[in-house]
Amino acid sequence: MIAVSEKHSIPMTWAICGETAEADRASYERILRSKVKQEIGVHTYSHVDVSSCNERELTEEVAKCLGVLNLNERPKTFIFPWNREGNFEVLKKLGFETYRDPKRSVRSPFENHNLVDLAPTYYVDQKSMGASGLMKKYLELCISWNSVFHLWLHPWSVVLEGDERGAFVSQTLDPLFAFMRKKRDEGVLSVCTMGELSTFHRQEQVKQSELAV
Repeated sequence: MIAVSEKHSIPMTWAICGETAEADRASYERILRSKVKQEIGVHTYSHVDVSSCNERELTEEVAKCLGVLNLNERPKTFIFPWNREGNFEVLKKLGFETYRDPKRSVRSPFENHNLVDLAPTYYVDQKSMGASGLMKKYLELCISWNSVFHLWLHPWSVVLEGDERGAFVSQTLDPLFAFMRKKRDEGVLSVCTMGELSTFHRQEQVKQSELAV
């Protein structure tokens, strides 16, 4: 995934659990060393159900995760484990600005619970092998509607049994990323991370409010 990101100069947002970064430090550090700056989002420390946490538990989970991630900049993006939402006020208090909505749709970002709500468009799993053509159609639809094309996956979603050479990525995601790069070069697509998109969204909201005044 990092290789295809670097090949096409397309950044990604990585939702990382602190436990995972500890268990596979080499992979985490490879993300940090990427030639294309990747965004690190918080996925809690131990993949807890945020909807059933109290404020103290969630605060401790986030603090422990941040300690492991050891980043110079505080992450803006929070991804709910299992997509189970809750404790929005606590997340806002902890400095997060955006999150991924559990419902897939084609739309623009909007403010929800004082955070920027970004909807996923397409989930990539093993059944998506060879489906780059379908994903390109989704992307073209999003471009025509001036909305967000949010592609997301789990690491195991792009690994097939016996696929030691990364055929899934090369045959499915590489053509899609090449298509995104082409659309970006044509000036019809902006490519960014979740955190960058939330910042852009809020800047646009400020501009619109100033124009209204």
